[in-house]
Amino acid sequence: MIRLSKYKFPKFTFTDLRNLLNKYREFPLHSMPSNFINVISLQILVIFLGLFYSKSEVGFFGLANMVILAPISFVGQAVSSIYFQKITEDVNKDNFRLAYNTFLKTFFLLLSIAIPGFVVLWFFSESLIPFIFGENWVLTGKIAKELSLVFLVQIVVSPISGPTLIPLGKIKLNAVWQYSRFLFMALSLWMMAAVFKLDFLDFIRGYSFCVVISYTIYLIVIHTIIKSKSGE
Repeated sequence: MIRLSKYKFPKFTFTDLRNLLNKYREFPLHSMPSNFINVISLQILVIFLGLFYSKSEVGFFGLANMVILAPISFVGQAVSSIYFQKITEDVNKDNFRLAYNTFLKTFFLLLSIAIPGFVVLWFFSESLIPFIFGENWVLTGKIAKELSLVFLVQIVVSPISGPTLIPLGKIKLNAVWQYSRFLFMALSLWMMAAVFKLDFLDFIRGYSFCVVISYTIYLIVIHTIIKSKSGE
């Protein structure tokens, strides 16, 4: 294929390679480790549930979590890829005002998608899930209601968090937030389970509030950065 396309490899020197590695050194230094920590952060609740609560309660949570994560994953991946491409184009053109407008439009789009889902989960999950899966899953409906706040903030913030900071060259800041969130969540969950010994639903409720706090702070930081760049 290379021969038929008559592709010519670009000329470069070791100095060019060194400069390129130096320019993008934050990706291997910060992005990959922080992504690994992010994966652990997403699973840390299951670890604490397995350590401090019964297997049946973990099973009820698993179904509720699956119901919550499915739309988050679907919407997040679809919006995030398009948003990342658009805001990268805006930043490459040094048009930060347009990048800020893209950020706001995407934020309100995600909010318009998230609010109806949140309302359904908050008001109807306790009756819908037992109706769909059977009366044995009443606890799952209650868990889904408590996780509705997690659904709201994650579906709004996750698709625009990393894709905003990376084009702005804030990879290190994104990594710092991932590490900080992991420590905050791990300490909070340990305090709730081991020190205060909350019952199962109170523990899930406390987890939801911790997620809301961390993602709200993250959203404020992102908004402040991109707004300052735009000069608004």
